[in-house]
Amino acid sequence: MPQNQGIQSIYLKPHVDNDQGHAFDEAPAMDFIGKEDPSTEHLSPTLTRLLDILVNLAQTGPAGNRTSKNSHTKASGHSISQTSTTDRLGDKWEQGNNKVKDLEAVQMLQDIFLKAESRVLQAEVLNRMFKIFSSHIENYKLCQQLRTVPLLILNMAGFPSALQDIILKILEYAVTVVNCVPEQELLSLCCLLQQPIASELKLTILSFFVKLLSFDQQYKKVLREVGVLEVLLDDLKQHKFLLGPDEHGGGASQLERKSSSSSFQKHLDNKDVIITSPKLMESGLGKFPIFEVESTVAIGWDCMVSLVKKAEANQAAFRSANGLTTVLPFLVSNVHRPGVLRILSCLITEDAMQGHPEELGSLVEVLKSGMVTSDSGHQYKLQSDAKCDTIGTLWRILGVNNAAQRVFGEATGFSLLLTTLYSFQGDGHSEEPSLLVYIRVFTYLL
Repeated sequence: MPQNQGIQSIYLKPHVDNDQGHAFDEAPAMDFIGKEDPSTEHLSPTLTRLLDILVNLAQTGPAGNRTSKNSHTKASGHSISQTSTTDRLGDKWEQGNNKVKDLEAVQMLQDIFLKAESRVLQAEVLNRMFKIFSSHIENYKLCQQLRTVPLLILNMAGFPSALQDIILKILEYAVTVVNCVPEQELLSLCCLLQQPIASELKLTILSFFVKLLSFDQQYKKVLREVGVLEVLLDDLKQHKFLLGPDEHGGGASQLERKSSSSSFQKHLDNKDVIITSPKLMESGLGKFPIFEVESTVAIGWDCMVSLVKKAEANQAAFRSANGLTTVLPFLVSNVHRPGVLRILSCLITEDAMQGHPEELGSLVEVLKSGMVTSDSGHQYKLQSDAKCDTIGTLWRILGVNNAAQRVFGEATGFSLLLTTLYSFQGDGHSEEPSLLVYIRVFTYLL
């Protein structure tokens, strides 16, 4: 039997563009079936034939015309079975003959996948399911009533990364080729993001959201509605950093947090939801918080910025969730400060009429006092690097928003020079080398 080629991603791959950020693009073929155990790479001919029959049934219907073209010739001239395991997902099927006519056959493939213990069998089933979806432009929408992809997503945590990638490729296909807005699927991803799953999977999910936001601006609204912005803010609000300076060294039990979101349930109630597991609903944000694990901190801020940027409704949601007071304390953190400043810069710069002067005012006040206070009352002192970075962001904001200049004056921002000089006198106990630090801060201030 020829070696299994797995799922071929011919539709999309992530890439980064300095102007446009993440996007979807064409990608070369990829083999998603692992090679951990060569002895299990192939299925028995009987099982392979059974899967092929189910695909055929799905497309011909229980009482329809079962005759179909069983082979076709590729450009190379080699003739292979249309549903053989060596087929790739990008192969062109005849659009007129492959529309789904029997959803029960698709349901059976779904059941086989969820109950299978063999990863190779699961990959083969996903291969065929993607073939069904991609063989006719209407097939994905026809199969949505089965909740196939949402169910696969909710079970992703138990799959190896290769199968997780395949599931997300199916979702990418639905978005970019079918031009479908898969709300139920995205809601499932958002729910999964709150579970105690591995940080690698959280990174994958957040990266997918960022690419989606770059691909089409309508997903700013969709992802807000399914609760992504709320999940990110909840994760920040429960960060152990906000417990106070004396409690940063808490044990692992402090990381097992439950979601404080009172309205995420609203998102679930408002959708035709398949998420009914008490374990899924009650486990909260889990043992691997997004903003407390190094591998997911940057992508977490990227996702939040992408949601808020040039999205007035999302900015309103951020403000109503006390986003400003949530993110401000993280200015003292070298790891989180770039993300905080990007968020604040976005909010203040895009507020052309300065309808929310408290945001710029808070930034000025933090610089004048050299301290930032959390909602819980804990105070944190800004070190010189934090002051310099914040001052630099402030000047950039004032350079592009004329209304912000007025607010800066009303917030007595011009007294920053004097208060900064006074702060030098009070830094006698600072651990930083005084003269060089003062010169650097003063340079940024001017």
